[in-house]
Amino acid sequence: MGAERVTRLILMHLPKTAGASVRGVALRHYPAGQNIHVRPAFGRTDTTRNEAEWMETHTRFQQRERCRLVTGHARWGVHRLLPGDSEYAICLRDPEERLVSMYRWLSESRQARSRRWVRGGFAGFLASGLADLENGMTRMLAGRADVGDERVVSPVTEADYALAVRRLESCHVVGVFDDLPGYVRRLAGRYGWEGDLSLPRVHVARSSQPLKTGGLAGLNEFDSELYRLATVRAAT
Repeated sequence: MGAERVTRLILMHLPKTAGASVRGVALRHYPAGQNIHVRPAFGRTDTTRNEAEWMETHTRFQQRERCRLVTGHARWGVHRLLPGDSEYAICLRDPEERLVSMYRWLSESRQARSRRWVRGGFAGFLASGLADLENGMTRMLAGRADVGDERVVSPVTEADYALAVRRLESCHVVGVFDDLPGYVRRLAGRYGWEGDLSLPRVHVARSSQPLKTGGLAGLNEFDSELYRLATVRAAT
């Protein structure tokens, strides 16, 4: 399929995989009015709690119909809320590195709601019950309800993982954090981006202090396998 036949790109942004930086590149290639940045507030009680509510509250049908780019921390399935055809692209990251980055970002946040997850240091972060700590990438691809800053309702299952694998395989462009320029080049080739493809530095934590991360390994077996698959796909 050529780029001219693609009606919409959904850049699936898993937390701490440089999605904001890749979005910065993408926005150079889509005019204002042709992109939607979805911001569902998973787990909160003071605003819209899922993608469907967010779309209903913040967009109109005409905007959804003409948009060619969708970004944001949205689970797999957001394409069902949009008329016409959509394609997914996704970037994955080593799960241990991703969650260390998340801890550092939350620790430096100015928002009390974000800092509450790290009040007890890294050990407290691991014990917080934050859903993203336990196979968070698999949860997003499987479209689980307990994602984002929602606490874990139940563990990720083999069925969730199998569904996540099928959806990863269906993505038209797959990248890994360790080769963001390569991911952007593949996006550019498929979707006809020309000109400036440089990646802006966005949402980068300042701290680089080493952390003891042993507690993460057993929580992210499915995510580790997804990342391995993405690494193979990105190299082909």
